[in-house]
Amino acid sequence: MTIADFPRTTDGRLARDVCKQWAKLRTEYVSAVVNDSPYQLNQWFSGSDWAKADADMSNIGGDPTYTNLSVAFAEATIGDMADDNTARQLDKACTDGV
Repeated sequence: MTIADFPRTTDGRLARDVCKQWAKLRTEYVSAVVNDSPYQLNQWFSGSDWAKADADMSNIGGDPTYTNLSVAFAEATIGDMADDNTARQLDKACTDGV
């Protein structure tokens, strides 16, 4: 996955960092959504593997530029919603830069 060039603003750097973290976790994510229960997924999403991406996403301001990324990240990290489709949405938000 090629991460888009995000604006060189604080929020842009945070968004890029979220996408870098996502790229590192994506392979494990795809396996987990197939093999783990929603409860297990929620435990993983609230653990240390996701802490930096979650913190960076929380620190992005209310800039509407990052609405797609925010929604995709939120949906991808809820155990009941996590699946291949949410992974693709987060991929798209990271490769589109929005």
